[in-house]
Amino acid sequence: MLSTRWKVFRGDSTSRRGLLFTVVKPSVIQLRGPTKVSVFLASNDAEQACDFRITGSYHDGACAVSLGDSDTVIAKASSVRAALLLSGQRCLLIAFLG
Repeated sequence: MLSTRWKVFRGDSTSRRGLLFTVVKPSVIQLRGPTKVSVFLASNDAEQACDFRITGSYHDGACAVSLGDSDTVIAKASSVRAALLLSGQRCLLIAFLG
């Protein structure tokens, strides 16, 4: 199965020491349902279980961040659609602090 992988580094770094996290989309082609990606922090070398999961919909303009593979949502983001917003794009972020 093909997957898509992005590595996110601090500043202009491309070294292992500058790695912040890796994002993996399990399949290049997704036919149904929301898009899901797994986030692995730099300290998670084995990548056996993700540190965070992001599930979202481009169509709905919304996503949720879960703790690992659990259903515990720690943040949500969505586009703000209102007739009064004539220029620029706005979004709403809700963080669930424990």
